[in-house]
Amino acid sequence: MEWCDSKGLSVGDKELSQAFIHRSVDLLKDGGLAGLLLSTGVFFKCHTKSREFREQWLRRTTLKHIVNFAATRECFFSGKGRKSDAIAPFASVVFHKTPPSNRNRFEYWSAKKTIVVQNTQAFVLASNDLKRVQQYAVVKDEVLWKIYWWGSHRDEALVQALRIEPTLISHLKNGEPERRLVSTGY
Repeated sequence: MEWCDSKGLSVGDKELSQAFIHRSVDLLKDGGLAGLLLSTGVFFKCHTKSREFREQWLRRTTLKHIVNFAATRECFFSGKGRKSDAIAPFASVVFHKTPPSNRNRFEYWSAKKTIVVQNTQAFVLASNDLKRVQQYAVVKDEVLWKIYWWGSHRDEALVQALRIEPTLISHLKNGEPERRLVSTGY
């Protein structure tokens, strides 16, 4: 953490995964490749410092592959840790130490829990588990990490369309009278 502070690198919620990524990038040669198992918090946390971390990381590196194991994490562990629900969601992340081009797309895989996975502790990722995501888009809009975890480009388009529409709260703030819903008993 002190090393990150001395370099002006952001770390949200004192998350060691974020500090570890910064240090890994620093240790890589230009163009070097890293593969890490990381907490999915590096993608999903919304604290200001976590957002700054993602921006710093994703502007310095080019993502190649991410496999999100959050939905299947308990299939990897057995024993005392599994019984106490002490299993943090994680992802496999591969990246190069090169600034990304505006056209860089990375493979974002999401492992899904099935009976076969539970019984064998083995995964087969199908083509419908693969999403090709533009790196600059996830820097600009962090909601895309969750959209692509379960959805596709169609879900992204739907969310973008919904964002254009006025929200209920915007109507209330614009001076329209508050209306209360009346229960009909049904």
